[in-house]
Amino acid sequence: MSHVIRPQMFRNVSASPKDPISSWPYEVYVATLQYGNVFDWRVFAEEIRRDPWGEVAELMNSVVHELPNLDASPLFFLILGQARGDEEIFFKSLPGRDNDYEAW
Repeated sequence: MSHVIRPQMFRNVSASPKDPISSWPYEVYVATLQYGNVFDWRVFAEEIRRDPWGEVAELMNSVVHELPNLDASPLFFLILGQARGDEEIFFKSLPGRDNDYEAW
């Protein structure tokens, strides 16, 4: 898979869009969820769908749970749940936004 993600997502890290996605640091995930667009998000979504329990999915899961107020966190909450086969994902609340949230 070719990584089509803007270099701006890497401006404060020593990684590059040319590096394997599994080597991208936490900060790239955060920057992408906050400042990215659908083309940047697609790179992560494709990898999560390819391997829903892999390194990228697990790190994205951590970001979504630790920083639920990032712009694209709700989207990736759904992408992760759907990729992992959670049929109830569309009825759950994003972590950090509802006191009645149940871990998935």
